[in-house]
Amino acid sequence: AALVGAAALVAWNLLLIANFVYLIRVDVDPGYLGLLSGQVKAAAYVPRLFASGDAVRSLVLWPVLHRTFDPLLGVSLLLVEAAASALALRLAGVGSRSLHA
Repeated sequence: AALVGAAALVAWNLLLIANFVYLIRVDVDPGYLGLLSGQVKAAAYVPRLFASGDAVRSLVLWPVLHRTFDPLLGVSLLLVEAAASALALRLAGVGSRSLHA
């Protein structure tokens, strides 16, 4: 149940970030309903978030972006992200065994 909750929060955060980066205009206050409806529209923009990351650019999109292949940077970033995610899950207690039966 905790893993499902964590996955739901991650998905919601991705929608929020896509909404803020690609849809919300700075000259208009969307209000609470506008923010929520924007999250639905933002689902189409979530793949762009991954393409904007330097790890993906260094390992996958480098030929399209006319960059040099940089596996050291890409793998290093992925390892740092994995370590940060593992630490966050550990601190949240996801996957830990309960002492109560």
